[in-house]
Amino acid sequence: MKQNLLFCAALFAASSAWAAAPSTVFVSGDGLAESAPVECTKLSENNFQAYARLYADQSIVVKDGNGAECELNGNKNGNVNGVYRINIDFGNNSIELKQITYFAMKHCWTGTEFPMNYVGEGTWAGPFTWANLSNQDNRYKFVVRYPRDNDDSYIYGPVNDANDAEPDGTAEYYYMHDTGKKASDNQWDPKWKLAAQYKDGKQYLVTATLRGAGLTHSFGEIGEIPGTLTAGGSALTEHAYVSMNKIDDFTFEVFTKLKAGELTLSDGTNEYVIVNNDKIAKEAGATEISKDGVYCINVNFASGAASVKEVNAIRFYHLTSFNFVGESLEYKGDGQWSGNVDIPNADDRYRLEMYLDGDIQHWGAKNHTGQRPSNTSLGEAYFHLKRVPWTFWQNEFKFEDSQKGKPQTLNVYLNHPTYTHSFGEFVSTGIEDVTVDENAPVEYYNLQGIRVANPENGIFIRRQGNKTSKVLVK
Repeated sequence: MKQNLLFCAALFAASSAWAAAPSTVFVSGDGLAESAPVECTKLSENNFQAYARLYADQSIVVKDGNGAECELNGNKNGNVNGVYRINIDFGNNSIELKQITYFAMKHCWTGTEFPMNYVGEGTWAGPFTWANLSNQDNRYKFVVRYPRDNDDSYIYGPVNDANDAEPDGTAEYYYMHDTGKKASDNQWDPKWKLAAQYKDGKQYLVTATLRGAGLTHSFGEIGEIPGTLTAGGSALTEHAYVSMNKIDDFTFEVFTKLKAGELTLSDGTNEYVIVNNDKIAKEAGATEISKDGVYCINVNFASGAASVKEVNAIRFYHLTSFNFVGESLEYKGDGQWSGNVDIPNADDRYRLEMYLDGDIQHWGAKNHTGQRPSNTSLGEAYFHLKRVPWTFWQNEFKFEDSQKGKPQTLNVYLNHPTYTHSFGEFVSTGIEDVTVDENAPVEYYNLQGIRVANPENGIFIRRQGNKTSKVLVK
């Protein structure tokens, strides 16, 4: 009898837990950096998921279909501005936020990755072409990367068994989910197969939509790409107008100083507006800039992604120290930075590290050789830069033995379609040359470069205007 009562109690508890899981779940709140509310995808009876851009240090709110707030255990704040996967489990009343720093379509045979941009509302998009692959085998998957404490990429693969099937024309074939598998452990499976029509040498657009009843992806044509793009408006401070650099077939970008005001974009015929700091829209109007600073304006006409992000810092990143060396370089105008760096008397591998709206972006070797510059015939091309996903060792540059343990002046040039950097003779800066705008707002960052609203009990980076310093806060 006692056993029956215990069984009935357990069954009642389980059924109560099941009943507690709502049929629909929404995410909203000040932490959501895009249109609210966001309806979550129901993965199972107790599990829901959403992908959205979040603000740092501001909370999201989870509600059921009746508008009642759901009490969940876990952190509801993003650590930095960025795109997050939001996992909600009503089986244990928990919520987990995991930042996605990189999303790409991956060719299984060669390992070639086609990076995709987040364009809002749980969607990534980007161009791809099979024409230049050394082997045009049609198997592919999607991979994501998480923050830099994790040096692997993870597979998003088919929900249904598409491993050996050709596309069958059904929507279900393209359904996808996070498999949790490491890409380094699984070259082939899980995978899809690309339809033959997309292997004709043209460039196409792939779109992954991770919101709605089923997570899925699709293929399509790339629209018209302007020949030029010009930035103007009252927000510009360095010039009345700035011609943006065309850094690839689809992307225009410029680094420049802006002030609070209006930013306009035009290709000479059409005007454009950046919507929700995620995507570009062809319409008359202006993008509002709310604060003074040095910004990166980026527009990709293939994916439709667009953003205006503040450049908080650029630093020399020593790989084997797992940290940056020295203070942030000083912005000199027209997309150029310069500053003195004490080159470590240690391992020679390095990259550059940039903080964009508090988020971390690494810049590595565009012409990767794994050698020192004196051991190649690349010349100045050795120092050319490109954005790279976080890895511990890849896409590295190397400094010469003659530079070890010596101060050098590091110059970064993001003012032409080809980005680059150089080292020069150390230039001593006297105290009389140092100026600080005492009216500039003071910002604090932890040693990982994450902005902290209220620093306490530790060492932090204090930034005021274009000057930074390390401070101890008790």
